[in-house]
Amino acid sequence: MTNPQNKTIDRIDRNILVELQKNARLSNVELSKRVGLSPTPCLERVKRLEKEQYITGFQAILNPQKLEAALLVIVEITVAVAAHLHGASKVTKHHLVSFLYFRYA
Repeated sequence: MTNPQNKTIDRIDRNILVELQKNARLSNVELSKRVGLSPTPCLERVKRLEKEQYITGFQAILNPQKLEAALLVIVEITVAVAAHLHGASKVTKHHLVSFLYFRYA
């Protein structure tokens, strides 16, 4: 897990990543306790891991039963030409589609 432009992550960085994968809503104070750092260096490491794209985002895990959905699917669509977005965005008109995210290359 090295990035030639950045420093290699160490054991503490890996522990931070493990803890955030378990619970991304941990407070910085709790996270710092779990990985054996004081809060300030822990926060600095998290910010560096985000900046260097080891952490690319945080997600919520949804309960499909609460949403009354037999199947919950999250899909990202990347299109080469922005003109395709108009036709593809018609998908949002379907009553079972609640959100659609498009990105074009």
